[in-house]
Amino acid sequence: MRKLCTAALTTGLATATIVSGLALGPAAATALPTEAPATPTATSSTAPAAAFTARVGATDIVDRSAVLHGTGTPSATIRVGDRVAGTVGTDGTWKVTVDSLRLGINTLTVQQVVGGTVVDTATVTVTLTRAATTGSVRFAGFVTERATMSGTATGGATVIARDAAGTRIGSGIADGVGGAYSFPITAPNKAGATTITVWQSAAEESFGHIDVTANYGSGVDIVTPAAGSEHEPGRLVVVGHGEANSLLEARLAGSPTVIGTGEVNGFGDYTLRTSDLAPGRHTIEVTQKSRGANTTTASVAVVVKAPAVSPLIVTSPTAGSTVTTPRATFAGRGHDGAKITVRGTSRTVCETTVVNGRWSCTADFDLSNTSYALFVDQTVTGSGKTTATIAFQVAAQPTKPLAVTSPGANAVVTTAKPTFTGTGAAGATITVRGTTRTICETTVRADGTWSCVSGISLGNSTYNVYVDQKAPGGATSTIEAAFSIRLA
Repeated sequence: MRKLCTAALTTGLATATIVSGLALGPAAATALPTEAPATPTATSSTAPAAAFTARVGATDIVDRSAVLHGTGTPSATIRVGDRVAGTVGTDGTWKVTVDSLRLGINTLTVQQVVGGTVVDTATVTVTLTRAATTGSVRFAGFVTERATMSGTATGGATVIARDAAGTRIGSGIADGVGGAYSFPITAPNKAGATTITVWQSAAEESFGHIDVTANYGSGVDIVTPAAGSEHEPGRLVVVGHGEANSLLEARLAGSPTVIGTGEVNGFGDYTLRTSDLAPGRHTIEVTQKSRGANTTTASVAVVVKAPAVSPLIVTSPTAGSTVTTPRATFAGRGHDGAKITVRGTSRTVCETTVVNGRWSCTADFDLSNTSYALFVDQTVTGSGKTTATIAFQVAAQPTKPLAVTSPGANAVVTTAKPTFTGTGAAGATITVRGTTRTICETTVRADGTWSCVSGISLGNSTYNVYVDQKAPGGATSTIEAAFSIRLA
């Protein structure tokens, strides 16, 4: 016995013709040498001999099989063709499964054998009918979801979908009851209608080829900016068309970074803005994700111009001038946001940034008394560097320590507004103060001396004041001075 059951059965067309329902006489009996005569055994549970019948039950086109069943003599052997297929049960019924059938019409001879003799013969016709292929494409509500191919086919058959190039884009199994199928398909990543070939595969055969059209809608395009157009630095507005309700992303060619996003409106139009673009030549790519997870791309090459750069001007020190402090202060005008570097051939003197068109910086170290030819660099992002030169000389007096020479220590002053004198670093700022008020301020002369008159009237008392020095370059120091006021 070859096979007694199958799965995913589909009812086919079948007819059964009973050739003889009666036992044949000795002259008509056909001996089967391969089967020994059966010895009947009487039992109270054995049903009486029934008329021999053979019918076709369920069929399975995928397995190419069919179930045959009927009635007969209990314990009789059932043969289909030249194969022993089964035995009649004690209740007088039998059921067998035959396989290796052909697609289409199969005429089978079914025999009942009793005691090694063929006593009944029936002919049945099994038709394995292939269902026609149907199919259509449905698009989901979200553009990130793939489209679905669905339809009907032969129950249990594999349904395959391929694009025009023959690439498989989806497949599924038709339901055993009704033959319905449904599976997602890969998008073509191109605009418009595309033809998809769908067919069935069962029992190592392909059949039922049909063509199904899927319309993926409009691809994306770019109307503006025009190819090769020039634009100012900053954000760029991109305008174009696409498939309604699609999602958009903009990138620079060769870069994974998204520089702008947008959505196509219900009329098929879009506007998106990029992030700031640096000066130079750029290719902007706009990618559209539309229904069925279909992707299309458009690109345009544009030129972003370099910004107009404010010229670098050095206003101090003036050309050929003499600086009397070892920590010279450099100043001038330039491009907002630019980096300014004052340098020699091997060392940076100071650095700063242009703010509101102006810049200044003080030397980070003392310059010796000599002649200098320094370089001033202005660096503007995206526009490179410009350089100016400045020639000057330093003739600074020797630096003197911070000291108060008048009033002397613990001296008695007879005026309400005394004059303070002392020494310090040339060019430094001197502040004479109490704990809460400033008494006077001045600047150390080139010879290292300074003086200032009290800006407030001091009464009779003993005083301990502070003298602060802020030298060029930012260094600070403080000393104290004690004296008394005795007014007449």
